[in-house]
Amino acid sequence: METLLYCIGLSGTAAFAVTAVLVVATRPVDLLSAIVFGIITAVGGGTIRDLTLDVPVFWVTDANYLWVAIVASVATFFTHTHLTRKLLYQLVLYIDGLGAALFAVFAADKAISLGFAGPLVPIILGGTTAIGGGSSSTPWCSTSGRPNSPRRPCGSPTPSVSAGCRSCSSCCSSPPGF
Repeated sequence: METLLYCIGLSGTAAFAVTAVLVVATRPVDLLSAIVFGIITAVGGGTIRDLTLDVPVFWVTDANYLWVAIVASVATFFTHTHLTRKLLYQLVLYIDGLGAALFAVFAADKAISLGFAGPLVPIILGGTTAIGGGSSSTPWCSTSGRPNSPRRPCGSPTPSVSAGCRSCSSCCSSPPGF
């Protein structure tokens, strides 16, 4: 189970990096800029989470997350014209959205396991983790001053709802036999 969760985390990291590079690929950016956007978006939310929880930052203790973000960013930079085909683009966005929901749940679970007040703190932390990376990179890649990430519009409820379900499940015990 631990390996499955680790693979899901790496996959979500890749999806976040891909969508970040898709946002900037149509603009005049070089490869290094695309990699920076990809990394910030891919690991930004988890970095905010770990700094808030005062625990070691996940990508500092496991550089595989950075390598996945770098490889996904480079691959997307060179193949972005293929990734913007309608069906493939929609698939990438669905995977990205699923990753946001899962990362929200992971963050809420981490906050609960560390004893932070539930359910409100884990819900807020889950939502922040899920959208934090995209929000962190938006000011650098936005030309209109408003978020333009294809990941989630500002204020999307999916991450917070996911984190809320996880938080509430820890606060409420299920009846016997369930």
